[in-house]
Amino acid sequence: GTDYLPHDAASNQLGAPSIEKQFKELTGRKPVIVPRGEVAVGINACRMAFNTLWWDQDKCSDGLQRLRRYCYDVDEDTGQFSRRPKHDENSHCADALRAWAMSRRVPRERPKLELVK
Repeated sequence: GTDYLPHDAASNQLGAPSIEKQFKELTGRKPVIVPRGEVAVGINACRMAFNTLWWDQDKCSDGLQRLRRYCYDVDEDTGQFSRRPKHDENSHCADALRAWAMSRRVPRERPKLELVK
């Protein structure tokens, strides 16, 4: 298979090697970085794929609970939802699912076919 890492895995922070570099050194494999993309596009990709997934009720219960709690902030002055989801402990789980859903859209290198004469 192919290994996918989120968009920020390629960045170096505080002089430490990037997650991508550490992954390559530890595994010898070359991961594909999933582009950041628009949050709304990623949320829609999750919605489109959600019913195709199988969930282990026990092993996934914490993650599913966090997905249920994922929401948008509400502007106190206007009472309207913000443009971006609320960033909290629930958003990390949703971001991971969104990265997975977006990885399904990453163009994959096609094998080269040889013509037989």
